[in-house]
Amino acid sequence: MSQPQPGIRRLCVAALTCPPGLLSAVCRLRASSGLYLSAEAPDDVEMGFAAPGIHEAAVVRWLTWAVGELCPDRPGAKVPAKMAFHVGITKVHGEGFGGAAPLRVRALLRDPVIHSAVAGCHRLAVIMSEGLYDDLHTEGLASRDWRRIPAARAWVRG
Repeated sequence: MSQPQPGIRRLCVAALTCPPGLLSAVCRLRASSGLYLSAEAPDDVEMGFAAPGIHEAAVVRWLTWAVGELCPDRPGAKVPAKMAFHVGITKVHGEGFGGAAPLRVRALLRDPVIHSAVAGCHRLAVIMSEGLYDDLHTEGLASRDWRRIPAARAWVRG
């Protein structure tokens, strides 16, 4: 009988971009991005998972910059492009990842409170779970322009 795979703490990113596919595009441009892209996407959400031990603050800064550079300004758009980050336990499931952390990062993209908080953003709204924000803030993540959304247990910028 085989033992179940253990859960591993990983940085998770989920993105809904316009045009679609920007997370994959920036990861291909920088082969050393350190992200595994999920092959199993039941909808239009792109998912990426960092290798354990990666410099999380650097990955978040780079992805935010790179995806933001490729996202066009969309005045009048009802919903901005969104990218969310969370860290937590993940498990390998087939060709992708599962567990509580991937579910949480996807939920951040779809949260109605966050949706309201980023209304009016014309480019890229970045969302981060509270725990990850607290950790990365002490690791040099700039706190300028971030707003806390207590009802969603998250921070947003954009």
